[in-house]
Amino acid sequence: MTPEDTTTYYKYKGREVYIESEILEQDEDVTKLWHSLKDAKTKEVICHVDWSPYSEMSEEDIKLYLELDCPRRNSLGPLDNQDLLDLKKKKILKEKLISGTKEISEDIII
Repeated sequence: MTPEDTTTYYKYKGREVYIESEILEQDEDVTKLWHSLKDAKTKEVICHVDWSPYSEMSEEDIKLYLELDCPRRNSLGPLDNQDLLDLKKKKILKEKLISGTKEISEDIII
């Protein structure tokens, strides 16, 4: 993919960015993808996204990935949607604990 055929751009640290997914490996039954976060203006690779090579990131995954400041893997395998959701819950819980909020909703309990 190139920026010309990618229709969705995102803001990240004052830059307009996009995710590029390139075919890393392909055989008869498996396609592996390499994901990169790129600057829309310069085409510079900002970081390689440690995402499952077997799937594309959804728009919501990309937004959450950027919101979490481009996290790295937190286990043996690459990130997936559930990892991002878990990291978001941990971030919310940490913010609530730091701020002294006594109410913690059940949806953020890990």
